[in-house]
Amino acid sequence: MKLASILTAALIAIAAPAVHAHATHGQPQYGGIYGEAGTFQAELVVKDAQVTIYITLHGEPVSAKGASGKLTILGADGKQELELKPASDNKLLAHLKSPLAKGSKVVANITLEGKGPANVRYSIE
Repeated sequence: MKLASILTAALIAIAAPAVHAHATHGQPQYGGIYGEAGTFQAELVVKDAQVTIYITLHGEPVSAKGASGKLTILGADGKQELELKPASDNKLLAHLKSPLAKGSKVVANITLEGKGPANVRYSIE
C-alpha cells in the first residue's frame, strides 16, 4: 500500500508541469482571436489599420524570425491580400488597406522557418 502511495505521488509530480504548460493552450493571450495551425497556434489581433499575428506553441512564444505569410481577407468590400512580415519576437505584421468589417473572413497562410505552410481561419465578429 505504501508503494502505491509513493507511485501515485510521483506520477502527480511528473504530470503537474505538463498540465500547467497547457493551461493557456486554446486561450487568447493577446486580446485577439485564437487559431489552431496544427503545429503551432496563431492569435489574430487587429488594431487600427494593423494586423498582428502572435505565434505560440502551447502558450509559449515561438520566434517569427524567418517566417513568412499571407493574409486573405474576404469582406463586404471585396477581397484583400496582404503580406505578413516578421516583426520582433513572435509577431507577424500586415497593414490593412481598409478596416475589417464584422462578418469578414480571414485566412492566414503562415510558413515558419524550417517548416511547411499552415493555414489558420478566423471570423471577425
